[in-house]
Amino acid sequence: MHFFSFVHRPDGPIHLWDSDGVILWLSYLGLGMYSNEVKRWVKSGQQLLEATNKELEKELGVKVRRLFFLKKI
Repeated sequence: MHFFSFVHRPDGPIHLWDSDGVILWLSYLGLGMYSNEVKRWVKSGQQLLEATNKELEKELGVKVRRLFFLKKI
């Protein structure tokens, strides 16, 4: 059985998630490699929703397309 079969999407709307919920969601999407950066920077799902592309790129250290993240929510 694969590790990802144990990972599930966090409950509730994203704006109510804490940083652990955001990390769980990233793992659910197969993006767990960003967990350390998210743990350091993201304090809530609301913060993630309000983050700009520049903030996401700077803080996560990757080029991101904001729509990719938001469509997954």
